[in-house]
Amino acid sequence: MSIRSKKNQKDLSNLILQYEENATIHGKATLDGGYVIGNKAFDKMEELFILIEELDAPQFNNFSELLKDENVTVVTASASKLLRTAKHNEAVEALYNIIEKDSSILSFNAEMVLKELA
Repeated sequence: MSIRSKKNQKDLSNLILQYEENATIHGKATLDGGYVIGNKAFDKMEELFILIEELDAPQFNNFSELLKDENVTVVTASASKLLRTAKHNEAVEALYNIIEKDSSILSFNAEMVLKELA
């Protein structure tokens, strides 16, 4: 692995970690009604995904690891980004798992992400 490749991998890992952190903040804000904090976190997630896409597309092998996260919002947010990628099937499966197992507003969010796809 070249030095440039190692740097890109480190950068990608950092971006994915930041995405995960902001998705967690967004989910907490959704449950707490903190829309200002939630909106800031969402905007940051959008910015981060553009950078992640540059380093991890087209297969998204690194970013798709977030589909296995314990946090429902992290899974929903990452799945919504992966629905139109090579990881489509994994994203759909992750969203259906949330709908089946979670009874909060967050499962409704997962359901709405799937409806947008239709």
